[in-house]
Amino acid sequence: MKREKDKRTMRLFYAIGLWRLLDLSHLRDSLRDVTQLRWVTSDRVHITLRFLGEVEPGALQELAGKLRDVAGKHEPFVLRWGRVGSFPRNGLPRVLWVGLDELSEEQVVNISRDLGNDQPTPHVTVARVRGVLPRQVAKQWETVECGWPQVPVNQIELVESKLTPAGPIYRTIAAEKLKAKS
Repeated sequence: MKREKDKRTMRLFYAIGLWRLLDLSHLRDSLRDVTQLRWVTSDRVHITLRFLGEVEPGALQELAGKLRDVAGKHEPFVLRWGRVGSFPRNGLPRVLWVGLDELSEEQVVNISRDLGNDQPTPHVTVARVRGVLPRQVAKQWETVECGWPQVPVNQIELVESKLTPAGPIYRTIAAEKLKAKS
């Protein structure tokens, strides 16, 4: 029997919120006729630093404290974009993503690890695949140039995700500014 979700819990993750900062139209246009893709909307674009899952509301204070502690250890930085790709790497793609350049990835990995993520894979999910994505489309995707501008990162966030049939609804629970090292 399927276990029912506790109504009191919250589905949470730590993130770099890129809400409404990036235009995905160029990426959508590169695969315009592909019906198997459900594109992320610009108000949902983010980099997950650590997925926490279902959390009791009583843990919010501790999680916000962890966010504050980690933000205090890292300086603001700039995200620069790298190659595009898909997950899983071997097999049928389920997610299309945009990666980071080497320096940006290193900075995001360090923050993710400080938040308790032992295996971070920094990326921005741009589309999810419904059904089977033809191999030639996956190969075509890997040739797309992202074209996004650099984005300054000044804060990290604790975010609630409410799943709906129309997609997740995100709400920032806590945000902390990254601070320069003394």
